[in-house]
Amino acid sequence: MWQKLRRKYGDMKPATRYLDETIAIRNAIEISFLVLAERLHKIHTDSLWQDRYSTYREFLDEIRIKPATDSILRKVYET
Repeated sequence: MWQKLRRKYGDMKPATRYLDETIAIRNAIEISFLVLAERLHKIHTDSLWQDRYSTYREFLDEIRIKPATDSILRKVYET
């Protein structure tokens, strides 16, 4: 992904390129968070965690997401 950005912005001034790459990274993070929110919602709603974990909380611990963060992400997806 970063190589594509560098090719796309290669002829710009370094500061302009750096700013544009930062914006692209931020946009990619936002999309990733939305995808994560959707996946957490499905895992929670469909109880997909039950095949590998004793509790949903155990699953969250495994992926190092706090329950409050999980709750916020799932609420974002639901809206």
